[in-house]
This record gives sequence, structure tokens and C-alpha cells, in this order.
Amino acid sequence: MVRNREVYDYAIKLAEERLGLSIYAALAYGSRIAGYASKHSDYDVIIIAENFGEEIKYIYEKIGGNYVSILTVDKAFFEEDIYEAEHGEFVAGRLYTVYHPLINGDYIRKMEIHLKKRTVVEEICGLFDAFDKITYDLVIPVKFFLLSRLRRRMQAYPPVKYSYYKMFYGSNGVRNMEFSLKGFYKALRILAEEGLVEFVSTDSIRVLKEPEICRTGLPGFLRFFKRGVKSYLTHGKSAKVKPAVVLEETISKIRRSIEGMRIPKELSHPETLLGLREGFLSVEYTPLNEVVKSIFGTKASVDKIIRKGVFSELYIIYVSVGGDKYVIIRKSFSPLYTLKWIFIQLWLIDLKRFIITGKRRFINEYIMMRKLYSELGVKCPRPLLLSWPDNALYMEYIHGKRLVDLDPVEEREAIIRLYREWGELIGWIHSRGLYIGDTKPHNVIVKDGEWYIVDLEQAGVGGDRAWDIVEALYYTYLWGSRLSGVGVEELCRSFLEGYLKYGDVDAVAKASSWRYARPFLPLVPLYRIFRIRRMLRKYSSS
Repeated sequence: MVRNREVYDYAIKLAEERLGLSIYAALAYGSRIAGYASKHSDYDVIIIAENFGEEIKYIYEKIGGNYVSILTVDKAFFEEDIYEAEHGEFVAGRLYTVYHPLINGDYIRKMEIHLKKRTVVEEICGLFDAFDKITYDLVIPVKFFLLSRLRRRMQAYPPVKYSYYKMFYGSNGVRNMEFSLKGFYKALRILAEEGLVEFVSTDSIRVLKEPEICRTGLPGFLRFFKRGVKSYLTHGKSAKVKPAVVLEETISKIRRSIEGMRIPKELSHPETLLGLREGFLSVEYTPLNEVVKSIFGTKASVDKIIRKGVFSELYIIYVSVGGDKYVIIRKSFSPLYTLKWIFIQLWLIDLKRFIITGKRRFINEYIMMRKLYSELGVKCPRPLLLSWPDNALYMEYIHGKRLVDLDPVEEREAIIRLYREWGELIGWIHSRGLYIGDTKPHNVIVKDGEWYIVDLEQAGVGGDRAWDIVEALYYTYLWGSRLSGVGVEELCRSFLEGYLKYGDVDAVAKASSWRYARPFLPLVPLYRIFRIRRMLRKYSSS
């Protein structure tokens, strides 16, 4: 129900008479509709007219003790703002919040859905800007799209903070939130039918593909900066009222915006609503004790932390939860270790491209870990939590033995068998269109007879399969002293025999090239390199 309907009817009649309009649609919005008005609050109306020559204009009229604010806009002008944000969403932005149709409600609701559909697409682009490929793994509550857009509008025009706070977190907040979200649900159902997103629960979605506008439009920050400028320009064009009235309205909004409000975190930082398909996501710097509580519950505490090697980015964390004990790994991706990958890339510049920066390696490790574990069923540590600000990945600790740490005397036959199985696993992964990128034997852990692959920051889709093969073989020779009781060449043969069960014979042939041997010259004796190349040629031609 709209209270004081006669006031709104008066506003419509006033606009018709004063401007000579043909009114197409009209709606009421603002504090009176949202239920947080004081007795002196304005009555806010938008009138959409056909062929309105001035395009946009405010009529600000006092009726009794209250002002009626009538924003009159040309229909084509309004639709430009809905579909393209051509006027900074100065008019269209009112449809993010609570409104009541006065004339032609079907048209207004249709425009609302178009607006919110575009908003979802733009906010998804913003997620790609912020989270890159992790966006595909985000679980995004529908509420995020509304609150993220409101946050952007608050950043562009801070006085609206008061209105949003009172509207969505005041006495009628639940009702108003439900109203505003209905349009987003409808928009998302349309986008789901178009294949852009899918619902993973009744109130959350995930992204299935990157919208084209993300790659062809302006970067997000420029898009919204430009939009903010347009909004102010449109406001200036529309506000043809007495300066005293404008001053009174502005002072009122500023005064209300700086009142003692404690903005809820979901509105000031809506990204805290985001989740992950696997594990938790932390978008703020979080103390370690709080991290383990996020993973294991409020009773969890840290017993001790051990750094795995002086120059390692790995930390082993021992956790207690009541009487239970757990061990997890924290892997950091600091800028310091970027230097290592820069040197490696320079050394292999003509052969292979590596992922260099800490953030990119951090993102890639999580994606490939989840892809191998969840989609292919390959054993690897499960991601537990991503700490986004400091590029830290918390994961399971695998209680097993690295392949190179098995006893070459007591476990000779087992090592040969395991090398064959390792080759089979790499070949099977290759047959599924993936590669590991770092197949050193110490990145393979055996636990209870099962394989676990660790260190996936260089893994990916497609890629150079030959590199996986040569790295496994040459590093087997490099650490051959640990396996002296077995016979390194026998291990390499076992690996290749296992690999060719599922793998690509052309990749084996490619691996025999001298180009793939050159990077290992400082590490592996020349006579061993010749043996490996001869072995690769033999298995690729058999």
C-alpha cells in the first residue's frame, strides 16, 4: 500500500500541467516507500514521459509542511540509463531499492529486470578483475550483487549511505531487502538460461563463463569512475531549482550521512559474503588462530608451527580441537620467491613459459588442486582456506613418504612398481588434457599405497606434456644417489612403460629433443643425458 496516495496523484497532475507531458509510467520511491521517513521527509516520485524535450528535470514543490520531489525524465533517456548506464544510473539507480509503481507497473518492473541483469554481468566482471580465474570457483550469494552495487554507489556519492542503512538495516530492512532481491533472482534465472551462471543453492550461484564485456569494455575502475562523473553531470542537468532548496537538501543529506552509523560489514565489504566450492575464502588479513577456527570450529587452537626448511614457503601447523589433533600446511606465495621463477624463466626462455608472480601461482595452485581432486579424482592435498590478501593457501598435510625417500634396499621392488604407477598416473592426467608442470620425484607422496601429487602451482590445461616427462626422468637421475640400490635407468624405463599405457607417444618423442636436455646440463652428467635421450627415442618408436 502507498500511504498518502493523494500526494502522489497531486505530483503526477502537477507534472502534467506544468510541463505538458504525456506520462508513460510513474513510480514512488524513497524513505516514504521504504518505511523510514520522518514527518518532514520528502515524497519522491519519478515520472517517465514520452517526447520530453528537456530530457530530465526536477520539480521541487512544497505541499503543506513537506516537499514533493518530482524527477521527470524522458522515456528514451531513462532507457539509456537502464540498458547502458549512459547517464551514470542517476535515474535507473532508484530501481535497485524499494519502489511502488503508480502508472504502468509492468513496464517499470521490466526495466528493473534489465537493470539488474546488466548489474549482475558488470559485477561478475568486477569479480574477474579482483579474483581472476578463482571467480569460477566462487559461491556467490544473490545478496552480493545488490550490496556490491550499493557499495559502489556509496563510494561515488557518500550521502546515500544514510538512505541505504535506514532502508536495509532499519525496522523494515528485511522486507526491503526481500523486495530488492526479487529482481536479482529474476535476472539471474534469465542469465542461467543463457548459460552464464548456474544456481548451486536456492540463494547462491556460480559463474560458468566470463562475460564478453569483461574483455572488451573499459576496466572496472574506469567504468565506474566514468559512471560517477556522468551521474553528477546528470544531477546538475536535472536540478533546475532554487539554490537555497538545493543547499537545504544537500546539507540535510550530509548531516544524516555523518550521523553515528555503524555500517554492517556485508554492505561496506560485500566480498566477505563470497564462498568457495572447496574450502573457505578469507578476503581480510586474519590471524592464524582465527584461520584455524574458520577451518575446524571455534574450539580449535594452534599448538605449534614448523617451517619446512630455512628458505621454504611451507609451514606445518599443528592444531588441537578438544582432544583431537590435526596437521595442516600453510603455503605462502611471497614476492621474494618470484625472483626464483624469474631466474628459471630466463634460463628456459626459449623452451617453456612459467607462471611467475606469487598471486598467479597462488591462484593456479588452488584451481589445479581442486580440478584434479574434485573433477578427476586424482589424490592431492585438499584446499582448506585461501587467505586472499597475503597469498596464503592452507591445505591438508599428507602423512606419507615422498617417492625419493623410500628405502632403496628394503623397498626396491616397491619403488620400481611405484615408478611404473607414477608414469601411468602422469599419462592418464595428460590424456585428460592437463599437465603437472613440476614432476620432480619429491613432489609425489605415497600414503597407504595411494598416490598424492603436491606442488601444483605450475600445473594447467593443455601445456607442454614433454616437459612433464623429461623433468621426471632427469630429476630421477639427479637424485639417483638416493636410489643407488635400485638402478636409476630401470626406474626411468618403468616410468616410460607406465606412461605409455595412457599417455601421448608424440610427447615422448618430443621429449627426446636436445632442446629439452639443454636446461639440465648443469645438473645431470652429460653421459646420463645421452642415455635418457636414447631411452626416449626407443620408447617413442616402439
